[in-house]
This record gives sequence, structure tokens and C-alpha cells, in this order.
Amino acid sequence: MISIEPLSEKDLPEVCRMEELVFPGSAWTNDMFRDEIRKPSSCSLLLRQEGVLIGYLVADTVKPELSLLKIAVHPDHRRKGFGSMLLSRLADQSRKEGFTKIFLEVRVSNSAARRIYQRSGFTVAGIRKSYYPDNEDALVMERTL
Repeated sequence: MISIEPLSEKDLPEVCRMEELVFPGSAWTNDMFRDEIRKPSSCSLLLRQEGVLIGYLVADTVKPELSLLKIAVHPDHRRKGFGSMLLSRLADQSRKEGFTKIFLEVRVSNSAARRIYQRSGFTVAGIRKSYYPDNEDALVMERTL
């Protein structure tokens, strides 16, 4: 059984373990997650299958737009549609709440993520030069809801 629910502070130890696995060297800390999900403008989702953490996302909202800050799927569960499932739930929920666009940044070199975003209806809106600490550029992508 798959469940998608809001991410809460009780989930943070488990989320941070996955974060370290998925983003070694650039993982968010427990405090970063906690501070973000405590914001009134925060929107976060946690995906579980049979009670096991599979993925999560964190977004920030400023109506009518939403910015996807973080999305992760456990490496053992990639290429099974879970990332798309999280993005779809975020879009559906956001549309119902009156949001009109979702924005995100993605590394130019991250072709796998870019394909998922494109399949989920995102298009390239621009580029942020030297956006990442290693000076790699980021594509700005958007999806109209």
C-alpha cells in the first residue's frame, strides 16, 4: 500500500538518513528541514510504501506560485514512478489550493531528473549561471497548473 502524507517533525530522523544517502556532501540538515516545514508557507509530502519511506518533497509557497525546494526518492526505488507520483500529488493539491505555477531549479547535468520533470509537464524557463557551490549552472523549470 502506498501513502502520501504531510512530512512532520517526527519523520525528520528518517528523512535525514535518506537525504544523506541521496545527496552526499550537500544534504540538508535536520535543522534545515525543521525550519522549512515549520514555515506557514511550506508544503511538504512524504511517500511510503508498506510503511517504508520511499521519497519526499519540500516546497515553499507564495501565491499564486510554488517553488519546489527538494525532492528525493530512495535509490532502491528509482525508476518506478515514485518521483512522478510525488510531483503529481503536489500539482493536484496546489491546483486545488489556487496555485497557478510550480518552479524548480535542477542541475544542467542531471538528465534523469530533467526527464522526470519534463514528463511531469515542466518546461525550461531560464538558466541560473553558477547556481550550485561547484559553479554548475541550474535550469529553471516551470509548470503551469
